[in-house]
Amino acid sequence: GKVIEQEQRLPSGILQALNYRQESRNGLLVPVDSTFTLALSGNDDSSSGAISLPFTFDFYGSPQTDFYINNNGNISFGEPYNTYSSTGFPINEFPMFAAFWADVDTRPAASGKVYYKVEPGRVIVTWHQVGYYSNHTDKLNTFQIIFSDGTDPLIGIGNNIAFSYADMQWTTGDAS
Repeated sequence: GKVIEQEQRLPSGILQALNYRQESRNGLLVPVDSTFTLALSGNDDSSSGAISLPFTFDFYGSPQTDFYINNNGNISFGEPYNTYSSTGFPINEFPMFAAFWADVDTRPAASGKVYYKVEPGRVIVTWHQVGYYSNHTDKLNTFQIIFSDGTDPLIGIGNNIAFSYADMQWTTGDAS
């Protein structure tokens, strides 16, 4: 009885936030919509050009003002990381973080693509229904990275990175 009573007494704002997280489309914290930009056309092992941040991101004491979106499930700083081989992570001397370090292949028409959105206090990057190497689309993955200056209430004030996952159907490509 007491647990149920306590749940019923939660402020409506907290209940709305909990419901939003539970009901968000595809399991992502921020569903892809028309306000997102295509980061990469269909490719295998490519990267975006440098994208400017609207804030300085502190990556383990190293301030970053721009970033690269890499097709293989990661964000890098300083330069793109446009190759994939099944190595351990992290990679020495290469600043990056990954939601799903894998051999993503978005060349087939049936594969989704990689999208991003830059907002004043956060960046959202989503690998939406992407296939795997070499040209496979029988299984698709959807996952997301949100990184922030620490002021984003969605991932929590003071937090800088969040990963979210929707339908994850594959783990390795043909070369892995």
